[in-house]
Amino acid sequence: MSLAAIKFSVILFGLTHALNFQARRFPQFAKRLKEKNFTAQIATTDKSIGRYYTFDEGRVSSARGIHPKPDIHITVASAEIGARLFVPWVDQLERIEAMKNFQFGADGSDELIVWFTQTIMLMQNPEVEYGID
Repeated sequence: MSLAAIKFSVILFGLTHALNFQARRFPQFAKRLKEKNFTAQIATTDKSIGRYYTFDEGRVSSARGIHPKPDIHITVASAEIGARLFVPWVDQLERIEAMKNFQFGADGSDELIVWFTQTIMLMQNPEVEYGID
């Protein structure tokens, strides 16, 4: 297994713990996690590395591997690209470039994809309030 594959696998593993940790620290983030119940898959295109996340009544669990029928599926062309795109300090232009070059994509419900990706971004700074009441 390459260094990039190990790094990507560790990032995917840590995501579950980071989501649950932030939910324990920030009540508003815990409330957000209770909004949706679904399964999200993140994997390389060749499915050599993958992890799926189940959101259920505010708790997030995950398992290594490929889920048989996830609600949404996020793919990256390789572990190297995944390791670069799934870190908090990622350059957003690099993400956009990867999408334009079909190296990063998503399938499934647009609503769930947006909710999932926004939740991951919000996890980095859960106290920020968006929008108006």
